[in-house]
Amino acid sequence: MGEQVNSEAPLSVGQEALWFLRELAPENAAYNLAFGLRLRGRVDEDALARSWAAVAARHGMLRSGFTEAAGRPVRRTDLGPPGLETGTAIGRDGLRAAARQAVAEPFDLAGGAFRLRLLRGPGDISALVLVAHHIASDARAHGIVLRDLFDAYEAGLAGRVPEWAAPAGDYADHVRAERAVLDSPRVAALERHWRAVADGAEDVELPADRPRPPRRAFTGGTVERVLPAALAGRIRAAARGLGVTPFTFLLAAFQAVVHRYSRSEDFLVGCPLTTRIGRAHRETVGYFVNTVPVRARIGRGTAFGELAAAAQEQMTGALAHARYPVGRLAGDRAGHRDPARSPLFQLTFTMVAADPEEPLSALALAGEHSTAEVRRAGLQLGPLDLPQQEGQFDLALEIVDADGLLKAVARYDGALFEPGSVDRLLGHYLTLAGAVADDPGLAVRRAPLMDAAERAGTLALGGTGRQGVTGRQGVTGRHGAHHSTGRGRPEV
Repeated sequence: MGEQVNSEAPLSVGQEALWFLRELAPENAAYNLAFGLRLRGRVDEDALARSWAAVAARHGMLRSGFTEAAGRPVRRTDLGPPGLETGTAIGRDGLRAAARQAVAEPFDLAGGAFRLRLLRGPGDISALVLVAHHIASDARAHGIVLRDLFDAYEAGLAGRVPEWAAPAGDYADHVRAERAVLDSPRVAALERHWRAVADGAEDVELPADRPRPPRRAFTGGTVERVLPAALAGRIRAAARGLGVTPFTFLLAAFQAVVHRYSRSEDFLVGCPLTTRIGRAHRETVGYFVNTVPVRARIGRGTAFGELAAAAQEQMTGALAHARYPVGRLAGDRAGHRDPARSPLFQLTFTMVAADPEEPLSALALAGEHSTAEVRRAGLQLGPLDLPQQEGQFDLALEIVDADGLLKAVARYDGALFEPGSVDRLLGHYLTLAGAVADDPGLAVRRAPLMDAAERAGTLALGGTGRQGVTGRQGVTGRHGAHHSTGRGRPEV
């Protein structure tokens, strides 16, 4: 069924959750999702503007705004198409700063949730930044919009119209299908599954540089590292040997590091799953994400291989019950919500793999560590790194698989952590991942965290070189602040 013109459409459960978060901090950009491209060559601004309008005519979400009616959030589907925004910047640094500013600007969702900004830089260098609030898009949707934009631009320059097949479904169909699940007899069993996963788990606390503030600020930073090719190969081989996916292996390694840092033995990590089930919504622009809790139980003698097998079992169960929108559980807890924490989990893990059939999306995901380029419509396109989605959780670890590289991207809550602390944790994560790739039988509590260089540096400073970290919420930060909840030093 198609969307109605001049109408109000209900939101999905996930969209309602994002609306609630937006109401907590309406001037915040933590839920802005962006793809950036560096362009070399002459850009026809008028043709690009016409192409943007054509893409908006094709995808109703680009013509949608979000507001409240009768006390509930709704999507208005009667907006006009968004216009192309333009700007200029001085020098390459100015261009990068202007591109980042395009991401950092919050949306007035009543007026729309997408922006496309063309920024002219030095010579024939430009930047193109596609930004949307997460309530209206996801990584797949961003790739669709970017692909359709350049299809339309290329066709327009040649005096043609783009050859687009009509999308098989629209977002209103997805919301209706979700509602049908929630109104069906099987919803009780689905809900029981997720309550069994979540109930009784600890609120995990990583060692922090500062005390947790009474309310989340939704601001933060990003630290990233590219995995050496040899390490990535060892991880893939070890995952095959254990009969798990690389995603599950890397998730289990994250759970192991969280355990080592926090001493928590029973905790949740949120893992975003796509709700684009089947091909009906493969070409639909919208928010198709269900972030589900995955539980880790780690005892003193738990071997990494056991943890990975348990994570694989958890993910199999998650996929079998993915039609239930887990955001509904968080909504049920609204009356007991701690404004300082996310309601179900404070940590998330995801792995995003570039689609080889979507080269522009793959290019944007690869980032500037990659040397990949794509040529379209007389333009040489390269990736442009854009910090984004920072401060949503205490720590959100994303593994990006693009252009033959694995990249670990850690987004953190800046009210809690200094970048150096997160970078150290990321280094420990990669060291542990390499160690358990070589020996999956290692006990989680015995797997090394420090690499040889860090251990040597610790010894040079008079330390013991033991594989330890400070106690729960007890890391000494750059400014010398030390905060502890009294749980003491973890067993390592």
